[in-house]
Amino acid sequence: DAPFRRIWERYFKQLYQLVGFSPVYDLLCLAVGRFDVFRTFPDEAAALLKLLEAVNQLEADGITSVRDFLDICAKDNGDHFGLELPEHMQGVQLMTFYKAKGMGFPVVINLLSDDRRKGPDAYYRKEGGAITVYRLTDRIAGHTAGFSPDLRILKDEFEADGEVQELNSLYVACTRAADELHNLVSFPGPGKNGKQSAYALLFPVFEDGRRGSPRKARDMAAVPPHVPASVPTDELPCEWQRQDPWNAARLAETRRGEFFHRVLQGIELLPDDPGSMIGNLVAASRDLLPDADPAVLAAEVGTFLARPQVARWFAPQAGRTVQREVEFIDRDGHIVRMDRLVCDGQGLTVIDFKTGGESPRATAQHQEQVRRYLEVLSQAHPGAVISGRLIYWDGTESEVRG
Repeated sequence: DAPFRRIWERYFKQLYQLVGFSPVYDLLCLAVGRFDVFRTFPDEAAALLKLLEAVNQLEADGITSVRDFLDICAKDNGDHFGLELPEHMQGVQLMTFYKAKGMGFPVVINLLSDDRRKGPDAYYRKEGGAITVYRLTDRIAGHTAGFSPDLRILKDEFEADGEVQELNSLYVACTRAADELHNLVSFPGPGKNGKQSAYALLFPVFEDGRRGSPRKARDMAAVPPHVPASVPTDELPCEWQRQDPWNAARLAETRRGEFFHRVLQGIELLPDDPGSMIGNLVAASRDLLPDADPAVLAAEVGTFLARPQVARWFAPQAGRTVQREVEFIDRDGHIVRMDRLVCDGQGLTVIDFKTGGESPRATAQHQEQVRRYLEVLSQAHPGAVISGRLIYWDGTESEVRG
């Protein structure tokens, strides 16, 4: 069919042809880009990055085929794909009662279900140095009443111990909430022997739900497929906006930027005659620009550092401390790396160097990046006077406010 053939050719054909030839990680990256997943689901960026990280780790552990990866996904219990939230971050955390022991939360919602599962199939009795294992049912245990060994007593002891363990878990579950506790309890009605679930005795009924009869397919209204809303590009965070395609010129500009950032990272404070220092740093970073003339590069760095708006952030001053490529973790658990952080007494100035050309879109992204730095610094250093600076390689400087 022609319409489906176009969809196949555009989205699936290449992925299908590469299965068995390309690593799972490469296939996943190609699929994420092909379906524009990050832009379509910007709120799921953390989960998508975790998936990519897990696939990369599984490949390192020897999982190299799609089949093996899918088998791991089917059996995974959260070890590979679980996301750990920072303690200070507001969010929903899913865990078992056992894992919640010793922890506390403002609001807790417990899902409790008594499905009347049968007890263990095997029971054991230890006498002296010997262990005897029995497979018991209610009928078999009842027939041994009054005889030795009385297996009904053994079965009752095991079941009582199981109930104690369940009550301990229930105590943990119901004592984790600081402000609100919601218990969603599901249990069947009385059994044939008239015995009720313990949940019916422990929890008062606020809303009595009843099992409904299953609806037939013809009685169910057709549910239209979910179509994700299109997100305007200018409303996305700068890191998820569509980037310019990679080409030779962009790659060369990126390497050039990495080179100058590495050189500036090596300078804490400038001496009176920085020529020797700059020459050594340029020589140490030549691997990024092997074809460039080191004398020209050193002269370009020297010209940049000699600009008054730049030199003042590298000049020695009493009480001044400088951190380079310093990393912080924001409230969402993301790592941010700042080019230069200058501390003068009670004042902190974060400086971000940009070697590329300016454009309205790029400038807006750069300012948003520095504002993010300012927010992180205000959380890490409450009460400090914090400012931000953008300095471009042509000497243009702009102040950024939070």
